[in-house]
Amino acid sequence: MSYTYEQYLADQEKADSLDFVENYMHKPYAIAEKVCNGIGPSWFPEKLRKLIDKLNPTLKPVAQNHDLGFYFGTGTFGNFSRLNDAFLVNGTKAAKAEYKWYDPRRYWVIKQAAKFAARCEAWGWPAYAAAINERKEAEKAEKQEA
Repeated sequence: MSYTYEQYLADQEKADSLDFVENYMHKPYAIAEKVCNGIGPSWFPEKLRKLIDKLNPTLKPVAQNHDLGFYFGTGTFGNFSRLNDAFLVNGTKAAKAEYKWYDPRRYWVIKQAAKFAARCEAWGWPAYAAAINERKEAEKAEKQEA
């Protein structure tokens, strides 16, 4: 899944304007381009992630931030849980910014954010650990090149 620089800048602006908690949207684009894959784990088929993204456009910047949070995670269960909690908090902020209180879509997006956050908390540890390992390997390779 291609994550364009323009989309990255738009997601950065959204994260800043909504004051995302656990905001990782100011990491280098080269890393974001590699790490951010939309809503859903990397082992999901790309077509499925694209469908989930299409059905949940308000949560896409939230998911990109979450992906970067996993990549730059500390490896502790506390950090893992904070990042998952941040998905719900940031998803709620995004829903409230996008839809008025009387629009049912606001509450559907909040429900989706809660569902995704809960699933990440329940089943996301392997993805979190893999993302951290990927970062450490990249850092190791970078040091060897220097």
